[in-house]
Amino acid sequence: MRALKAEDRRDEAAQVAKLRRPAVAAWAVNQAVRHHRDRFDALLETGAEVRRTQRRALSGVRQSGLREATRARRQLIDELTGLALQALTERGANAETHRGDIAATFDSASADEEAAATVTAARLTAPLPITSGFGDLDGLALLPDEPAEEPAPPPATEDAADSGDTAAAEREAAAKRRRQAMRAVEEARRQVADAEQEARRAADAVIARGAAADQAERAAREAEQTWRRRQQEAEELRDQVATEEQRAERARSAVEEHTALLREREQELHDLDG
Repeated sequence: MRALKAEDRRDEAAQVAKLRRPAVAAWAVNQAVRHHRDRFDALLETGAEVRRTQRRALSGVRQSGLREATRARRQLIDELTGLALQALTERGANAETHRGDIAATFDSASADEEAAATVTAARLTAPLPITSGFGDLDGLALLPDEPAEEPAPPPATEDAADSGDTAAAEREAAAKRRRQAMRAVEEARRQVADAEQEARRAADAVIARGAAADQAERAAREAEQTWRRRQQEAEELRDQVATEEQRAERARSAVEEHTALLREREQELHDLDG
């Protein structure tokens, strides 16, 4: 903005001045995305992989790769959070107080496409809340099991048919248990997100109340100092009053003495005239 003013581009400088300055955590996220784009792109790809493997797990595929994808996503979130905190530390800021907001923003970007587009632009003005999960788990289409090379089954018999029905029922039951487990995981994630948001609100309240308490203590100290100063001034004024009272008393005594002397002189003059 100063450079624009120096070049006499005042209209552009005024527009820049109106731009909203980003919050500290948002600024740190922007720096990490700009300077470590390859790691951020890897996070977005890992988030997409988590969504794919999640669908496979819900559909009953045993080797879905969900655990590995989730672990890789968490590692990238931690890595990018560390890079953002490093940027804050280099600027002399208290980085750790912003860790939660930074991690929540990267978490949201990896789990939600709209959030990902917002963070990718590297122009955040405020951190994003942590996502509650990777979408609704209901209504997902079942995916087929992993293909495997197996010998052709023998001609179906009544016992084989019963066995096949039992296996199919067991697979459906297993798939149902997986879906229930994933729903429980998502519910736990939502509870974690709610708890983290409440923790951030509580931390903000602590900071705000602490600042108010500090201000009140400063005001109390200033009031006490003012009272002591006024008390000292009052004592000095009382001393001055006592001094002036003594001076006034001496002045009254002098008046009385001079008055008596004047009367004596007047009487002497009267006697001479008589």
